[in-house]
Amino acid sequence: MNITKKFFVAAACVSLAWATTSCADGVELESYDSGVRNQQLSAPVLDASCFTTQNSTDATYTVMSWPVVYGAGGYLVNVDIVDDPSNPIAVVNDSIVDGCSLTFVQQEDTKYQISIQTMANEKLGNSASDVLVYNDYTTLVAAVTVPAGQDLAAFVKANLKTDTQDVQAFELEGGATYEVSDTIAFGLQPVQLRSDKNSHATIILKDKACITTQAPMTVKFLNFDCENTTAAPISLDPNPDASLYYDQEVWQAKYGSSQKVYYLDGDVILKDCIFREVKGSLFSGSKQNWALTNLTINNCVVEADYSSSAAFINMYGASTGTILNIVFANTTFYNLQENSSGYFLRLSNASNATPTKIYGQSARGTANIQSSTFVRMMTGQHWWNNYNGNLFSMKKNIFYDTWLLQKAIRNIPVDFTADDNVIWGITNEVDATDKAKYATEDDPGFSVPTASAINFNDPYYGLKAYFTPTQGIAASKQYGDPRYFE
Repeated sequence: MNITKKFFVAAACVSLAWATTSCADGVELESYDSGVRNQQLSAPVLDASCFTTQNSTDATYTVMSWPVVYGAGGYLVNVDIVDDPSNPIAVVNDSIVDGCSLTFVQQEDTKYQISIQTMANEKLGNSASDVLVYNDYTTLVAAVTVPAGQDLAAFVKANLKTDTQDVQAFELEGGATYEVSDTIAFGLQPVQLRSDKNSHATIILKDKACITTQAPMTVKFLNFDCENTTAAPISLDPNPDASLYYDQEVWQAKYGSSQKVYYLDGDVILKDCIFREVKGSLFSGSKQNWALTNLTINNCVVEADYSSSAAFINMYGASTGTILNIVFANTTFYNLQENSSGYFLRLSNASNATPTKIYGQSARGTANIQSSTFVRMMTGQHWWNNYNGNLFSMKKNIFYDTWLLQKAIRNIPVDFTADDNVIWGITNEVDATDKAKYATEDDPGFSVPTASAINFNDPYYGLKAYFTPTQGIAASKQYGDPRYFE
């Protein structure tokens, strides 16, 4: 019997014929006569132990194995993605497997439905089993569900475990709304805060409400309504724990740089989040000497209503606040108003702002800005200030009414790429260096809103008419946030 392959690799499992079978055991179907004849066969039993993860250089894979069913003529397997149960997506479709395992490409944050049937063996007179359907395989981190209507800050405080460094996940109910008037403080615990990827929950932040952390944190699949707060929705904790403090002597020994820092060695990730009317900074270092290893903002939409002179992504106000590695990808950042006094991103004081100043000259700091749209970020002040990593890459971005890209880099790094970007000036003419080294001066034909345009229920969040390039290079080559070309 041949193995049918559709987006997966199948493999036969082997074991001793007389061994007790489990998801890790089995026999080659044609190598052993079990003596099972003239029976209706049962379907394999699946549980969590039947699924393992395998990493390779090109992708991450799920290896699915199941106990052998003696007397079988093979197995008919289907694997579907059921993030949206009403619209399943086939990964493995009616595939016949000789052995008792198969491998398919694993997707992050995904729910799967597995169906498996033991096939008839006419030679032995055995008939096919009923179809077993297994709905419990997911690549999402196991989470505590936050019921709709709960005080989110109080719920986290009551349910956050402080005796573990394992990632804890809190899942908000899809489509629900949560009003928050206090700080959601995750402290020293690595966490994930999320909702349903196809039906985001909405968090309404009021007063000084915000999310703070001192540990790796991922926030995803959420809408944030920031109309009623001036606090940064995401911040590093303003009261860092003493256990994270490195004095000059210890930091010098670690990185060869004489600095005093609170060290957050890990990732802060914002993914698939929508922010409406951010009136303060989006992300803040809380004027503390934070040294953050990685900040990633991916596949987000960020609407600002922002007139402050403080930076939108703000590590300023401390002596050594910095970020070593920065990623902005597939994201729209736009301001509803002109702002000629604030930065888009600002590290700490100019003399100490650069990653190499904090982490030492051997630090491999990187900045990757890919396929994103920046509108009025900002209009008359530096875009960034004084980043000095070893790699700075800008590709397929649109900078509209955004000024002085060149100030982002203190010294051109060894690995510098600024390809396939466009820039267009409104408040100020495009800077000569910006259009010589960073982007091509070309109008994408945007129509920019001046009042909140976010619609959480629209697939393009109400922005497709504003930020889809209608002319020039950006339209023909599809620069900027790719969601508007879908």
